[in-house]
Amino acid sequence: MKTVWIALLVAFLGAAIFLNLKSPSKPPAEESANSPQRAVPRQSEPNFQSVQSERALERRLPKHAAKPDWQALIGINDVAARHEALRQLAIELANTDRQHAAEIASLIFSNKGHLDGDAYAFAMAALSKIVSTDPSAAADWIQALPGQLKLAASTVVAREWAKTDFAGVTEWANRTLDQNLRTSIITAVGGQVEAGDEKIAAEWAQSLSKAEDAPQHSQMIARIWGKVDAHSTFQWVSKLEEGPQRDGAFISLAEALAEKEPRLAGEWVEKFPAGEFRDQAVLSTAQKWSNTDPQAAIGWMTELNEQRLLDSAAPGIVNQWMKKDQATATAWVRNSNLPEHLRNYVLQLNGIPPPEIAK
Repeated sequence: MKTVWIALLVAFLGAAIFLNLKSPSKPPAEESANSPQRAVPRQSEPNFQSVQSERALERRLPKHAAKPDWQALIGINDVAARHEALRQLAIELANTDRQHAAEIASLIFSNKGHLDGDAYAFAMAALSKIVSTDPSAAADWIQALPGQLKLAASTVVAREWAKTDFAGVTEWANRTLDQNLRTSIITAVGGQVEAGDEKIAAEWAQSLSKAEDAPQHSQMIARIWGKVDAHSTFQWVSKLEEGPQRDGAFISLAEALAEKEPRLAGEWVEKFPAGEFRDQAVLSTAQKWSNTDPQAAIGWMTELNEQRLLDSAAPGIVNQWMKKDQATATAWVRNSNLPEHLRNYVLQLNGIPPPEIAK
């Protein structure tokens, strides 16, 4: 009996083994899923959205090899498109990698060897982005730029900084050792403050008059300071060393005074010693005077009885007068004591026939 049970057990195990060997193999798809040989190509299949995202990320990353490459951009033939592409790259780097932005600006500049539109477009775009939020940082940023590009950039920084922090930009100018850079900064600040409150501008000009390099800025100082305090300005200019800087300052002072008190300015410049310096002062005063009262200006010029200067000044003065009141100006010229050649010339210059033709 025991022998029968053993035989049955052996038969059962044999049947199980046979059925297992005959069972169907796993589906190809299932084998492929578990197979390392098939997994590699499946993972390498491109995903359009993933590729687009990676490319967008590349454009944002502040890597030196990030796309688009500046060298590729300066190869764009269309000037407008090239400058726009450079500006976009500059703004991107101004937000993410300012040091690299300065490096690229320098490379574009050195690639051409001079300040051309490409370098200017790139540098100014980056600079505008920086200076709009942090003028002090912008002043530091331009230090990495090459000479001509730095000077151009300093003008932008100084002008924008002066709008919000007059003391800060003045301190920047005072600590700048490079004389060319300092001159660029001061000139830009002067242009900005002159457009604002006259008293504040005059105080700034007066403080600048005490600087060692004040003679280099004498014309600007005299023009700004002279609008508020002509007497003190005259005393300062008089102490300058004789030469072009002093002469230019006197002329600027005459122009400033002519805007406020033109007749007084006229009387003052009449006393200047004869020469080119006096001629320029007279003509500048007449031009400024004509902006407010051209009839008085031309009258003063005729009273001087200096034909050479009258010939130079009359066309411009009369033209100003014609713009304001052509009928009155025309009548005055026709009945004036101006020499006939000059009278006919200024009339024809304004499209009006001379008296003999008009009749």
